[in-house]
Amino acid sequence: MKVNYKQIAAAGWIFCILPMLSFAEPLRSAAEPDYPPLSIVNPDGQADGFSVELLRATLNEMGREVVFETGLWAEIKSALAEGSLDVLPLVGRTPEREAIYDFTIPYLTLHGALFIRNDNTQIHGLSDLPGQRIAVMKGDNAEEYVRRTRLSDRIVTTSNFDEAFRMLSAGRADAVIAQKLMGVSLLKELSLKNIQVRGKPNEEFKQDFCFAVKKGNAELLSVLNEGLAVIKAKGLQRQIFHKWMGDSEQDALRARIIIYGGDWAYPPYEFLDDKGRPSGFNIDLARAIAVEMGVEISFHLEARS
Repeated sequence: MKVNYKQIAAAGWIFCILPMLSFAEPLRSAAEPDYPPLSIVNPDGQADGFSVELLRATLNEMGREVVFETGLWAEIKSALAEGSLDVLPLVGRTPEREAIYDFTIPYLTLHGALFIRNDNTQIHGLSDLPGQRIAVMKGDNAEEYVRRTRLSDRIVTTSNFDEAFRMLSAGRADAVIAQKLMGVSLLKELSLKNIQVRGKPNEEFKQDFCFAVKKGNAELLSVLNEGLAVIKAKGLQRQIFHKWMGDSEQDALRARIIIYGGDWAYPPYEFLDDKGRPSGFNIDLARAIAVEMGVEISFHLEARS
């Protein structure tokens, strides 16, 4: 019998590679405990939330596992930059972070909001904030935005938004700048009745939420982008979105989110730009209408079937 050594050699390589694929170490991630409904910690101590479940589903499609730690935002974002974590599920893309992390295409775009106490008659909008005490979570997009735009020289940083809202409620801060959906959800959990959203959604403080990896990790970034494309095409992203943000009619009314579906490759009307962000005439028009209506808008652009 003739022995085909090329086939044996090829088979040998396959048998060597398969265990490597099958027993690859789970990727290391981490989640914040108080950024509902995007990132939370369950009573049993396990990370959960829309962004956490989305990352699990994305990596599952690519045959990878992920394990989550929990911690304060300032700590876990430093851990990613230092390489002790592989990926974070919930990172807003900002100019300040471009040099530290690489980002996937955005999977959710939301706007920030101004929160004040109900009895405050002096603050009606962002133009009233100079000289006021603004509480923000340390290292959050909100802190970067407040400092970048110089809204006030009295910035109070906290370890989490739970602390920021409690300070506002107790009169130890005059305002909180935060992402609106998270803020509304957290106020409900904390049962703080004396705080309200003042004004319309902040178009300047727009957050494109992405998965983030350490700068230069192109291999993992490619895996994540491909996985996101797969779950989007399968409709899994939409299912996860509705699980976390569409189950409660009362929450939907309070957060007032409009979901805009469209084509990701139909320029100049609607498309994803070179950074994966929804762009085009239709997108700009929808954003303008949402601002005038005082509602949130989330864009879900997919390939046309």
